[in-house]
Amino acid sequence: MAPPAGHRHCRQGQRRVGAVGREAAANRLAEAQRQAEAESSGAAATDEERRRAERRLKDAEEAVTRNDNIKAGLKLKLDSRRRQQAEAADNLQKADRERSAAAQRIHILEDLERNMDGYQQSVKAVMRAGGRPAAGHHRPRGGHHHRRKGLRDRH
Repeated sequence: MAPPAGHRHCRQGQRRVGAVGREAAANRLAEAQRQAEAESSGAAATDEERRRAERRLKDAEEAVTRNDNIKAGLKLKLDSRRRQQAEAADNLQKADRERSAAAQRIHILEDLERNMDGYQQSVKAVMRAGGRPAAGHHRPRGGHHHRRKGLRDRH
C-alpha cells in the first residue's frame, strides 16, 4: 500500500529532523570531545602548575631553613664577639689599674730619692763640718767610746 500523499511529506520532514538531530548530536559530540581535550590539557596544565607550586614551596622551605641556620651561626659569632669584647674591656681596666699603680709607685720612689738626696747632702754637710764640733755636741777623741760595765747594747 502506498502511503497517503500527506505522509510523504512527513517522512521527508522526519528525515530532515533525523539528519538535523544527527548533525546536532555530531556537533555536541565534537564539542564534548574538544572540552574533554581542553579539560585533559587543562588537567595536565593544572598538574604541571601544582608541581611548580610544590617545587617553589620546597625551595622556600629550604631557604627558610638555610636562613635560620645562618641566623643561628651569626648569633653564636655575635655572642662570642661580645664575650671577647667584655674580656678585652676587663683586661683594659686591669692594665689601666696596673699602669696607675706603677705610675704611683714611680712617683713615690722619685719622692723618696729626692728625700734621700737631701738626706745625703745633710750627711755630707755634717761630715764636712766634722772637724769642728757643733754647739753643745762633743765627741770623744780616743777612737772608742767606753761603756760602763753592766749596760747592755740597746739596738
